[in-house]
Formats: sequence, structure tokens, C-alpha cells
Amino acid sequence: MRSDNEIQLDILSGLAWETSLTVADFDVAVKDGVVTLSGKVASFAEKRCAELAVMRVFDVVALHTAVEVHLPIADARTDKDIGLALTQLIQLTDYLDEEKISFIVENGNVTVSGELEWEFQQNALMHGVAGLTGVRGLCSQLTIQP
Repeated sequence: MRSDNEIQLDILSGLAWETSLTVADFDVAVKDGVVTLSGKVASFAEKRCAELAVMRVFDVVALHTAVEVHLPIADARTDKDIGLALTQLIQLTDYLDEEKISFIVENGNVTVSGELEWEFQQNALMHGVAGLTGVRGLCSQLTIQP
């Protein structure tokens, strides 16, 4: 296994490659391959992008995320607005059955639950929700039942 310093450098390098991120927005600590990522970002999509960049690094055992989403005033939306946008997203996506998916929006945090047939559906739905303006956090309680 590589040293914590090597892992940390690879993580910082990976974050630098993400054009939507600014490395200076993050602090990275590594202890025995367990990464703590902290900082502040302007959208949940940025937070998710950073998490994925960290998890792509070889020898990362686990990730603890302490990244806070501080939405700009222009991106603030009510839970109702986020819910309407999420409803439209599900309705306009041909391969999602809106009768099998439900969600709760609370203070900008979205919890999606339901049953899907394929993993690609879950990945696409999570990516779509993460990109919605106003979302601060995302929890998936989806199950896959082929």
C-alpha cells in the first residue's frame, strides 16, 4: 500500500484535473488510506464531483466527506421548487417509471427511494438530481430489482 502522502498528492492532482473544481476550496487529510475531504463549494454537483475524484484514486480505503454546500443567493430554491424540478426530471426520463420512485425534499436535501430494474437508471437519476439547482445533499434509498 502506498503512503498517505502519496495518496494525498494523487487526490490533489485528481481534484486539479476537474475543471469545475478549485483545489484551494478543499482540505485533504489521509490516515491509513482513509480520506477526510473538507471545504466549501457552491453546489452539490461540485461536492459530488470532488467525492468521485477522490474515490478514483488507488489505495483510498474510505472517504469521510465534510464538504459544505453554500449555495449562492441566485441558486437558492424552495423545497417545493426542487420537488417540481425533480418530478419533471423523472417524468421526462423515458427509462424511469415515476410510479416506482418517490422522494422527499427537506431544506434542499433530497432523499430518493423506490425500485429500479437497472443500475444505469440509478446512476442517471443520481446524476440528474445532483445537477438540479438548489440541491444541498442527496441520499439514495433506491433498490435494484431486475
